[in-house]
Formats: sequence, structure tokens, C-alpha cells
Amino acid sequence: MTNDVTILIYTFPPKGCESEPFKKIVASIEQTWKYCGKLKTVIVASHRFPDAEGFVSRHSNVELQIEPSLVYGNIKTMSLDCIKNLYKRFATPYVLIIQDDGYPVREGLEDFVGKADFWGAPIISDGWKRNLAYAIGMGSFNGGFSLRSRRLCEYASKMWFSFFSKFMKEECRHLGEDFYYTTLLKFLPTTWLKFRFPGEKEAFRFSVDRLGGLVTPPKDVDPFGVHGKMPKVTVLAYHFWGKDGYDDAFAAVRHAFEETWRNCGKLKSVLVVNETAPCVERFAVENPNVEVQVEPSLVPGKIFTMSADMNG
Repeated sequence: MTNDVTILIYTFPPKGCESEPFKKIVASIEQTWKYCGKLKTVIVASHRFPDAEGFVSRHSNVELQIEPSLVYGNIKTMSLDCIKNLYKRFATPYVLIIQDDGYPVREGLEDFVGKADFWGAPIISDGWKRNLAYAIGMGSFNGGFSLRSRRLCEYASKMWFSFFSKFMKEECRHLGEDFYYTTLLKFLPTTWLKFRFPGEKEAFRFSVDRLGGLVTPPKDVDPFGVHGKMPKVTVLAYHFWGKDGYDDAFAAVRHAFEETWRNCGKLKSVLVVNETAPCVERFAVENPNVEVQVEPSLVPGKIFTMSADMNG
């Protein structure tokens, strides 16, 4: 069933400064592949640049689409493309939109495919207005990490050109694509007849976006994914081992990183080693969010050398 899904991500970095932003894009894509399989993947970019083209050349399941209307620093340009053209960008029945701050954290995509036409984290602040909105089915859901049907994407585009564009200006500050898809479209009776949206509790199972503390998810929720700015935290681990058993010992360190990423997201990570090795170099290549630092003062078997480095 998950083969019915295309992964899609937008990127519109400033020209000449694409490498660092694209590392985060790659990390999100690889995180998604880890939990959903290496599905057909589309990168929609504002322009061509070497990092994107190199990544596409290494992965046969990835397609690069260029959309010149995307403007660095103007998220509205992405919203408008989602409203007008999203359905044209994939051919499968569903699309999973990810971002550098929105991705799955566990397996389970198949639990949502075919169950509704739009899945995303609830994004109305806590309070009576929130309770009322979701109670009457008018609650908004986040689009940055979302699963939507192609039928809904086609409908969204059609309704924009035939109806909403007649009285809404594209520069309207309220015209966020997720608000358009999950709230504005619901003012049309045909939306209720043709499409399904999840309830608030169901949506929390798909994803959580805390909106900087304004949204409190249920305590027992185990979301499939997350969206939102991650804390400014760096994951750090030391690995200083003798040549004998270096690789075997590193396997445990690698597992610790992967478990941390699974539960916290693929945060910036630093690996401090006494010396590098092929297994470490492969790990860094496979995970662009990892920086390897070599510290020769670390002595295998002498943990106080690590303590000295931490205190220095």
C-alpha cells in the first residue's frame, strides 16, 4: 500500500549558499526512507545546483523538478505552488510532504494511507476556540509534514482557479496552503461530500507540532511523525578504542546515535574519536548531519582523557 505514496520536499535556498540547507533536506529524505522504504521521491527546487543534482544522480528513485516561482525567504511562493500545482508533481494516489523540520520518527505509514484525504498535525492553539473548531470539523492541520490524496490536490487546484482566486489575492497573509486545504476548502459543501479529514485525536497519531508550546498533544500519543523547529541541541558521543575491536565497538556507538535520532529527530551530531577509521568515515558520509572530530589526546582504556577533554 505504501507504494501508492510519493515523498515530496521543497527547497528554495539562496543561490550560492545551497550546501548547508540541502544537507538538512537530505537528512529528512533519508529519515523518511528509513521508516517508509525507498519510495519514489520528488525534490521541488527553485533552481538547479550541484548538491541536488549529485544527490539525484546517486538515487534512481529521486526526481528533481525546477519551479522558478519559488523565492528564497518567501514561504508564500511554496504555499501557492501547493495550492495550484501540487497534483501535477506526482502520479501516485498519495503524496507524503516532508520538510527539513518535518519527517517520520517511526514506521507506520500504512496505518494512514487510504484512511483520509489529508493527514497533518493539529495546529490550533489550546483553548475553547480550538476545542470548538475540531468538534465541528473545522480544525486546521499542518501541511509541512502531511499525507494527502491526489484527488484532494486536484480538487484544491480546481477550486482555487474556479472560485477562491476570484475574491482572494495571492499575497493575502491568511493564504497558507495548509489552512486552504484543511479549513478554507471545508466552506464548500462539495468538500464534505467528496473528502475525508481525520478528527483531532486521530491526527495526533499521525503527527505532532507543538507550535512553540501553544499546542499540547495527548500524553499517551505515539506520533508517526513530527513537525516544527527542533530544540537547539547537538548530539555528541565519544569513541576512543584500540585497533583491536574498533569496528565492533563503534557498532554500539552507531546504534546509540540511531536510537537518539529515532526518538528526537535527526539533530546535528558530533562524533569525537581518537582516530578515524573506514567505519567512521562511512557513517559520516551516510549521515550528513554528523561531524567527526579527531582528538588525539583520547587514549583507549583511559576514560579520564575523555573527562579532561570535556572539562578543557
